[in-house]
Amino acid sequence: MRIAVCDDQKHNLDIVKSFWEDVVDGNFNYEYIEFTCAEDLLVRYKNGEKFDLLVLDIEMGDVSGMEAARRIRRVDKNAKIIFITAYEQYIREAFDVAAMYYLDKPIDEIKLKKLFRRCIREYREQNYALYFTILTERQQEEKVKLPVKDVLYIESYMRYVIIHTIDNQEYKTKGKVNGTALNQFSVDEYNGYLRIATTAGNFQNAKNNLYVLDSDMVIVGMVEGLAK
Repeated sequence: MRIAVCDDQKHNLDIVKSFWEDVVDGNFNYEYIEFTCAEDLLVRYKNGEKFDLLVLDIEMGDVSGMEAARRIRRVDKNAKIIFITAYEQYIREAFDVAAMYYLDKPIDEIKLKKLFRRCIREYREQNYALYFTILTERQQEEKVKLPVKDVLYIESYMRYVIIHTIDNQEYKTKGKVNGTALNQFSVDEYNGYLRIATTAGNFQNAKNNLYVLDSDMVIVGMVEGLAK
């Protein structure tokens, strides 16, 4: 994930960075770049770079954060934008550039950290992928990459784990877990391992389980019988 923070006041840059570092974990890959003027940020975009998250002050030098956001939106419709400013009159303009949020100064720690956590969560959901070995129709092994966001649900059948995707595809791989993962939010990837939360049994006697599998779908860790 690439993050750009632009503010002409070093004190504000330091605050935003400290809040970011408080919420991000050591296993999350990111690049965090600070700018003291919008012109330098726009040069990056001119050179073909893009960012996943922009945290922009508005009142800055010759080019405001709002003007920078307008120019960026011409080439990047996907970046999340958070404005931080002491001037309320720009709220309506923030909607024109599809800003994610508009924060007043002084910066609210709770609100900004909440936004950062949301951005990290959504980035993971959109970009994280599973790498594993599947069995083709001819029972041959093949390595595949599958975005987590495309997983509809996962089920265990006989000696196999079957992954169902939103485009009605099925991927069968060796392995077995007890129960069913109900949707993509029951599955995530962590350092090359697949983590699956499943529910087994009927409504009256349901059991929740957590499994960790490697890329060959071999269980390397488990906790069963949670929240009976």
